Amino acid sequence: MKKNNFKLLIFFTGYFIFALVSGAAITGCADEENKNEISGSGNIEATDIVISSKTPGQIKEIFVREGDMVKANDILFIIDHDLLDIQLRQALASVRQAEAQLNLLLQGARVEDILIAEDGVTNAEINLTQAESDMKRFGNLFESGSGTEKAYDDAKTIYELRLNQLKIAEENLKKVKTIVRKEEIESARANLNRSQANADLISKNIEDCTVRSPLEGIVTKKLAEPGEFVTTGSSVLNIADLKVVDLFIYVTEQQLGKIKTGQKAEITNDTYPGKIYTGEVIYISPEAEFTPKNIQTKEERTKLVFGIKIRIPNELYELKSGMPADAEIIITGQ
Repeated sequence: MKKNNFKLLIFFTGYFIFALVSGAAITGCADEENKNEISGSGNIEATDIVISSKTPGQIKEIFVREGDMVKANDILFIIDHDLLDIQLRQALASVRQAEAQLNLLLQGARVEDILIAEDGVTNAEINLTQAESDMKRFGNLFESGSGTEKAYDDAKTIYELRLNQLKIAEENLKKVKTIVRKEEIESARANLNRSQANADLISKNIEDCTVRSPLEGIVTKKLAEPGEFVTTGSSVLNIADLKVVDLFIYVTEQQLGKIKTGQKAEITNDTYPGKIYTGEVIYISPEAEFTPKNIQTKEERTKLVFGIKIRIPNELYELKSGMPADAEIIITGQ
């Protein structure tokens, strides 16, 4: 009986030693295999855009719901712009008025006014010619003793009067032809430009009342409802671009030297067990930081780590924002 117990003791002791040696060998192999990859866990992140109102007003209609797929340039919602339409009509009327004023100044005086002024010059020239002839005739008579000095002086006075009338008529013609000053034209042109700019601004505000999607994605949140009044910058919708997503993991300083941008990574998650997504390292943080606070143990939180961003194609939109995932970065050339 004692011999059997002794044999059993030897058997179990040998088995225990074998198990320890085998376990060490397996661990060594696993460590050897792990040298070719670096593991990490994190949460999926997607490009999330907040769609806001560019103009204040009441939401007239929203064309999408949460979960809807939208394409770039699809209409998302419309802000009521009835008041802006009225303002635009007023602005366009001001533009037409300014155009008419400028054209009137550019055309200058009417043809009828110029003809009247030209007739005034012609009549003044005729009167001057007659007065000059009379002055010469009375002057000759006075010199020959056939006329009086007074008659000559009167004729001379009339001549000077007719000469002055001609000068006035010529100045009037010149004024009529150049009735508009350059400064007046420039002022009218500036007024037209100001009116046009005001109309363009209102048109742009009306255009901004129709809000379109800047990208292809999924509506993740609806933050307002039709009938609500929003101000400029008020958030109305959230759209996530899930065609390509990112996974952010953290590695230690010892692991950092093995990682380079462009390296491939295999990503898995609990939602689709057994499915492997292929990603690529696109960013390595240049600065160390403490492990994020969502790590449970205090010891882990006090370690310095480096952030690694992995870009993952997601054509089927299976990976969602916030979804936990695991990554294995494939190390090559070690």
